[in-house]
Amino acid sequence: MYCSVRYQFRQHFQIPALKAYEWCTDYQSGDPALMHDNAERSVMRLSESTIILTDQYHSEGRNIKKRKLVNLYPSNLSWTSTHLTGPNKHSQFLYKIVPDNEEESHLEFTGLHMERRRKDNSESTTRIKLSKKLMEEDSAAWKLLAKEMKRELAIDLSS
Repeated sequence: MYCSVRYQFRQHFQIPALKAYEWCTDYQSGDPALMHDNAERSVMRLSESTIILTDQYHSEGRNIKKRKLVNLYPSNLSWTSTHLTGPNKHSQFLYKIVPDNEEESHLEFTGLHMERRRKDNSESTTRIKLSKKLMEEDSAAWKLLAKEMKRELAIDLSS
């Protein structure tokens, strides 16, 4: 039995929408470090718009491997990430960069978190708590990414 939890948030960027999209979808092996994750990443490009990410996380003496299928939709400034393996197999995340004006934009994030449960934990209070926890964790990671994006792109824009 799986427990499914949906959650959403927005993250403001002090970067134009197209630049933010390009930065977010330029996957590299060092990306987990930007979110302070202890992980290695390999990036396999299947096509111009389809990528497989393999992340190996190291935490408390355990290793967790996650494979994700990423589909890019540049005309919409959006992308999806679907977990193919790992503890949250079948989870799917939707990302869309929306322009606020010529100089700023924001991310609209929608998560569908799938988690295998030994017993039915479908009661609404459990889902609400998990949704809040996931939103806080992912939102915190995107705050770090927004700060790094601003730092990196400020250097690029000034050169």
